[in-house]
Amino acid sequence: LIDQVDRLVGQIAVGDVTRGELDSRFDGFVAADDEVQSVLDSVSERSRIPIKYRQAVQGELIHSCCFAVVRRDDDGYPRIDIYDAEHATAIWDDAAGRIECGLIVEESEGYEIRRADLILDDSVVHIVSDGRSVAWESEPHSMGPAPMVAFAYRPTLKRPFDDSRINR
Repeated sequence: LIDQVDRLVGQIAVGDVTRGELDSRFDGFVAADDEVQSVLDSVSERSRIPIKYRQAVQGELIHSCCFAVVRRDDDGYPRIDIYDAEHATAIWDDAAGRIECGLIVEESEGYEIRRADLILDDSVVHIVSDGRSVAWESEPHSMGPAPMVAFAYRPTLKRPFDDSRINR
């Protein structure tokens, strides 16, 4: 019962903030070039960014951060995926002011990771496990720095991804 009340209070606190004064919404990308604008609009629509953005804001307030990752879908088109801090983590490069590398858990059973992606500057390493063995495959990309960014609630120099709205 205590856990349920704790979760409910957290949901109310975060819900009030996301509906109230800190409310924000995604209105779209803006580019000077019409062709680039068209691509950005297409990526936004396919990725369902307005919906994912609101989920990201709420996840950021609950877990202190969440992550957005640029990747290709099964048809080869770019898409943006959002992951909460329960399914993603990263190493921050303070000198470069960006994520050095990140890890996304795509599928798990209990505490066992079945599918994960390691996001690096030059590739994405796809990791698959059946519980007894692990296989991996590296897929190069040409997007430059690790194509992952953090949405962080009140980041500090000491904790670049961290300051949860909810104290545990």
